[in-house]
Amino acid sequence: MYRISFLLLLLPLLTGCAARHAAPNVATAPIPALSYATALDGGNVTPIQSPIIVKHVPYPTASFERLMRASGTHTGETRTFMSRMTGTTFAVSSGDLVDITFAVEDATSSPKTQADETGDLLPKGTKITLLVEPYGFVKDVRVSLPPSSGSRTISGEIEKKVRGEFAAGGTLPKDGFHQGENFSIDTFLPATSNEKDGTLKGTAIVRGLGTYRGRPVIVCEVTGVTVFDDQPLGIHSYKFLDLATGLWSHTETVIDGSFSSGGTTGRLSAHFIDDIRF
Repeated sequence: MYRISFLLLLLPLLTGCAARHAAPNVATAPIPALSYATALDGGNVTPIQSPIIVKHVPYPTASFERLMRASGTHTGETRTFMSRMTGTTFAVSSGDLVDITFAVEDATSSPKTQADETGDLLPKGTKITLLVEPYGFVKDVRVSLPPSSGSRTISGEIEKKVRGEFAAGGTLPKDGFHQGENFSIDTFLPATSNEKDGTLKGTAIVRGLGTYRGRPVIVCEVTGVTVFDDQPLGIHSYKFLDLATGLWSHTETVIDGSFSSGGTTGRLSAHFIDDIRF
């Protein structure tokens, strides 16, 4: 599924009633290291010779997996959170639009956490359908929660979050992707019940063409700074756009930086992976 907002699940565990900080100096947040070469078939990227136009189109059922690991050190104690969500996705035509569906088949976390408290784990049996234009503008979001999920999250809240994640990724450019093209990122991250509003500012760069699990993809790299609790953290991400479907078929993100809470400063880091297997 789409991972654009990069909300840190560990923050509520570390911040508590953290004091408000002065306006952050984003220049003080180093960008963590991350390489996309290890994930690509053969590790190779070739330049795009002419613009490549990609659209959302129907596709057969495929499996998806979302992994997350976050850790932080506070008052000498290191805390770690891990989660895994799996399911299936498919897309069908709906007139001139495309219906993209994600169905959650399993969701686990360690330590065990209420699914809706994380904002990312959804109850088993949840279905999310996005009605999108071929170039990705979201026309509608529909959420179906299983009756016995026990989730306190209502469908409207999930719809809003999914729409925000999808929209934050940007629409697919009608004039195609160009080699070395830069896209500026300036995203507002609305707070959940356990967080303050945040921001994500950075740059996405088209690195070229690669192959992922035998399928041609456009490779994009994102670097920038995300701000939580008024504190900056460096972010580094790469994304593979599947040419055949218009989906970001693989995304890996690391977030890292110094974080202060309760008068103590420690390190906070997180690692996310979204993957669709065709």
